[in-house]
Amino acid sequence: ISGTEYLDSGANQVQEIAYTLNSLVFLTEKLKAKGVEVKDVFNNLNVLLAIGLEYFVEIGKFRAFNNLLAEVIAKYGVTDCDKTITAKTSIWSKSITDAETNLLRCTTEAMSAILGNVDGVLIDPYDKEFKSASDFSSRIAGNITTILREESYFGKVSNPVDGSYYIEEVSSKIAEKALELFKSIEAAGGFYKAFENETIQQQIAEIRLQKLKLISQRTTPLVGINKYPNLMETVDAGLLSKGESANPKVLTPRRASLEIEAIRRKTEEFVSATNKRPIVELASYGNLTMRKARAAFAYDFIGVSGYNVLQEKSFESAEKAAELSAKSDSDVVVMCSSDEDYNETALAFIKTFRALNSTKVLLIAGAPTNMDELTEAGLDGCVNMRSDVIATISSIQNKVQQTIKS
Repeated sequence: ISGTEYLDSGANQVQEIAYTLNSLVFLTEKLKAKGVEVKDVFNNLNVLLAIGLEYFVEIGKFRAFNNLLAEVIAKYGVTDCDKTITAKTSIWSKSITDAETNLLRCTTEAMSAILGNVDGVLIDPYDKEFKSASDFSSRIAGNITTILREESYFGKVSNPVDGSYYIEEVSSKIAEKALELFKSIEAAGGFYKAFENETIQQQIAEIRLQKLKLISQRTTPLVGINKYPNLMETVDAGLLSKGESANPKVLTPRRASLEIEAIRRKTEEFVSATNKRPIVELASYGNLTMRKARAAFAYDFIGVSGYNVLQEKSFESAEKAAELSAKSDSDVVVMCSSDEDYNETALAFIKTFRALNSTKVLLIAGAPTNMDELTEAGLDGCVNMRSDVIATISSIQNKVQQTIKS
């Protein structure tokens, strides 16, 4: 019985447990109808579950699944059986950009599965998502479990999380919610009917959209994808996704990063066509602490696009910053300063800038209170903690590419 398709399609831990148990009940009933003994079914049962990124929640998930599986088996009158539970690193959490980060993801995923008391762990090579695994990446994947067993003493400690209040609480909450969902599917006709009428697919789609929104808003950080991008890295556009285009009736395992990859692909295709990588300039002035903080934030935020983001340039005044950044070779300029400085000088900055250059993309780092006035003067947008990375960068790309082509 495989539950990996649920988590890898965007489901949460509760759904993965419930639907896996629903499918087990469906299969058991089918085999009973064919004359197979229930005891034989459970003695030959291997359950494969995916491992997500939420470390403690995943520990709780495996513990909850163990308990609920035992309950389901007991309902069939079987008290002891030779079942196995195997965990596999997920596709959902992996990335093509800054791919070596997948090694860290695989390691923490393996740790949470082992602490959740699974019988075996399958670890994918870190580069599996974009090429055939090499001997090196396959060996590194195998070494992760060796390191955990021999150097982290996972092979020498039995149930180290037992008695942890947080994990016990998470496990019980997951088990409670999963049992509730499991019963609702069974009451509505069981796994087959729920899948055929797309109830399961729709429920997973709702959770997937919520997850993708959090990723796009950078509330859920994914290193190398929506936060801390590797600006020294070049990625072949052919490896990157064009975005999601799946059949809603089918659960298709996918990476969480597909939509952000589509942004990067657009940049790489543009660079290939024009032989020019757009340049982003961070023009800072005023309060030292705030301009440094906002320049660092803008550097990280816009770096997701794959543009050439230059290090912060500090200017002695807003007027000087506006004049020199308007005349520079950059294609995007981001104003970086404090709210107090924006109140006093942002409007004058924009007017001076637009008098010298009407085509560059001009952004502001932060959330000034007079955005409508600044937009009317020629500001193209802002980058701040509430900005949606996909919508913001797509807007920047559209204007930059039109300007460069023209």
